[in-house]
Amino acid sequence: MAITWQGWGLTDIGRVRTVNQDTFRLHPDLSVWVVADGMGGHAGGEVASRLAIETIGPYIALHQERLNTPNVESRKSLLKDSLVATNQAIRTHARQHPAFSSMGTTAVVLHISGSSSHDATIAHVGDSRAYRIQDQAIIQLTRDHSLVEERIDLGIITREEASTHPLRNVLTKGLGIESVVEPSAQTTSLLPMDKILLCSDGLTKMLTDDEILTIIRQNQHSMKEACQLLIDRANQLGGQDNITVVLVSSDH
Repeated sequence: MAITWQGWGLTDIGRVRTVNQDTFRLHPDLSVWVVADGMGGHAGGEVASRLAIETIGPYIALHQERLNTPNVESRKSLLKDSLVATNQAIRTHARQHPAFSSMGTTAVVLHISGSSSHDATIAHVGDSRAYRIQDQAIIQLTRDHSLVEERIDLGIITREEASTHPLRNVLTKGLGIESVVEPSAQTTSLLPMDKILLCSDGLTKMLTDDEILTIIRQNQHSMKEACQLLIDRANQLGGQDNITVVLVSSDH
């Protein structure tokens, strides 16, 4: 019997921001899920993240033959191409609307194949993340495109220091920022019991990975409830940014 993967998502303005620049979209017909976290004044972040959501899914649907293939590289390149197309769409909109010239967005997109290996293909730009949730472990699958992440790699700062570093919010990549963008992509095989979490940094700046794992494990039979409790906990800890979570689980 084939396993179906289902997604649940929630977004919240948080307790500090006056607008919600996060967005998410579920595409169950494609087995595709997306989270985007916009940035930029004059509502630019809202526009950029909305353009991301409105571009990624339709682009993938238009090239669906590259999705429904056993070729892993084809699926990875399709997801990356959807982000490149989004970058172009945002920059085109910004040229036509100068008030939005500084807008940009992060994005993380997930596809899970219907094959027996349950391949999860993930592409991202920025610091919105994908995690693999197992019974006793949480594994960060994406690497933030950020200045502090680069400094961690160089051994200049520790991961603990990065959480309070004054440059912790500076991204090295974003959609709409430069004319050329190079998304990162990867594929990993899932077990039927695994879950995938997509989220904006409004969650990960407030909760540790262990706290995220605990909430999901304690509510593993209700992904909708787990999403709500993750957001509630981030708000209890200050809600310093918009918070968006998408949880994907199988119907095993």
